[in-house]
Amino acid sequence: ILHMFLKDIPQMERVFDTIGNAMWTLAMDGTFLDNIGGTLGKLRNLEDEGYEWTTGWTMIIVFTIYVLLTAITVMNMLIGVLCEVVSAVKRRDEEKIAVDFMKQHLRGVLAELDRNDNGLISKSELEELCSAPLAVQVLEGLEIVPQDLIDLTDCEFEDRFLAGIEPELTREELLEQILGLRGNKDITMQDIVHLHADLRRIISRLAGNIRMMMKASGLIGQLDDPLAEGLRCL
Repeated sequence: ILHMFLKDIPQMERVFDTIGNAMWTLAMDGTFLDNIGGTLGKLRNLEDEGYEWTTGWTMIIVFTIYVLLTAITVMNMLIGVLCEVVSAVKRRDEEKIAVDFMKQHLRGVLAELDRNDNGLISKSELEELCSAPLAVQVLEGLEIVPQDLIDLTDCEFEDRFLAGIEPELTREELLEQILGLRGNKDITMQDIVHLHADLRRIISRLAGNIRMMMKASGLIGQLDDPLAEGLRCL
């Protein structure tokens, strides 16, 4: 609009005389407010140069509307950035509060349930933990189902047993397991990698059990060659 009405006016040369100059003026003076007073002054002086007063003041209104719209747009962008920063800080603070809350209460419960006072938690002690009223209340506050914690740690206890290690977890290891089960915890790439490793370990263990059972019963030799070869490769 500014270019269409002001392109033939000599005073608007290198301001609104071409599309390129008009875009430059709107960007520098209208958006970044580099020289908005000078541009508005040129438009206001059109009346003194002999042009109709409606020409200058109409273009001033149009230019002012553009400035207001761009200012509102930039303000909305800044508000969006600020809201995102506030949300990120809020999530981080909530996570820190949840961790502190959990550690403050569960460490005391773990110390009470550690009957031999060796700093390690066995499966039976963990089951007692998941049935303790205070521990259940804390886990529910973290959106954790107690049975899920038992199921998750079963693999850990079994791996240690198969490796010839006492099937027990340290208190800090158990706390890390509980932290990973929080209901409001965001999924990360590390969680996906851990899931992939757990699945491979479980599948490998099942394949080993199947292979041992087939060898013990002598069924592998009785199967067709392709199927037997596939079982041997498990």
